[in-house]
Amino acid sequence: MPKVESKRQKKEKPASVNELDQEQVAGVLDSMAVIVKNTVFRYWFSPSDAVSAITQCHRLLANLLKTCEQLTVRLMNGMMVVNGQTMETKNPEMQTMIEHLTNLEIDNFALLSGVTNEEFALF
Repeated sequence: MPKVESKRQKKEKPASVNELDQEQVAGVLDSMAVIVKNTVFRYWFSPSDAVSAITQCHRLLANLLKTCEQLTVRLMNGMMVVNGQTMETKNPEMQTMIEHLTNLEIDNFALLSGVTNEEFALF
């Protein structure tokens, strides 16, 4: 009897931070936190500074997302959990980002592979 293979595709779990380069994940989060802090407190010297920072952060994110389908970020009790792993969040920029997201009642979000710079800038 011929062997029948299922046509269903297995859903892949997002890679955990342990499976990713932790420094790369931290770099993306730190870059995002600087963008949030500078935007919230209006620290940008010019609009081109903001555009440059967002573009640089998007490059970091795009490189990281080459190794996994998505980054899933959750805020829990003032801590940030990325793909199931708790991240270091002690720096002031990260604290500002967590506080800002909490104030907006955002407790989780996902950054998906293939996100364009334009889409990322709207985030």
